[in-house]
Amino acid sequence: MSNSTRSFPALAALLILLAALSALVATPAAAKNRKPDVAVRKVVPPSGPVQAGSSLVVVADVRNMARRRTSRVGVVLLLSRDTKRDKTDTALGKPRAIKKLKPRKTSRTRIAAAIPATARAGAYRLLVCAKVKRDRKRRNDCRSAALTIVPDAGPGPSAGP
Repeated sequence: MSNSTRSFPALAALLILLAALSALVATPAAAKNRKPDVAVRKVVPPSGPVQAGSSLVVVADVRNMARRRTSRVGVVLLLSRDTKRDKTDTALGKPRAIKKLKPRKTSRTRIAAAIPATARAGAYRLLVCAKVKRDRKRRNDCRSAALTIVPDAGPGPSAGP
């Protein structure tokens, strides 16, 4: 056998390796399609039960999971009977805007909201959801915490004349 026929398998293996490496390198078009990914990492609900019609403050940590800066992030509070976001959830106030997040950074935000006076007493889940344009993953956008609503005490007994 000649020397040139022995090196052919090594050359073929080298070409396959180069093709695999070039597929891993990000092209400019692929770099444009990278999308931000925000996740609610922690929710600190109010301690104890909350009366219907009263206000509450929730602390939430929102993290940018991607390797690029996000656009402005909106955080919304929802009152739900389960842990999933759906059409039956009640929004508690307007979405709160937080600053643009650098890659792999976290922002802690305090969100004030009012529980509707028409809310029935019982066990609920407080959903904190982060919204950003063109989010890469939707499954990590919301985090839930337990919340108990007690009936509104209403006006106290009136004094007679």
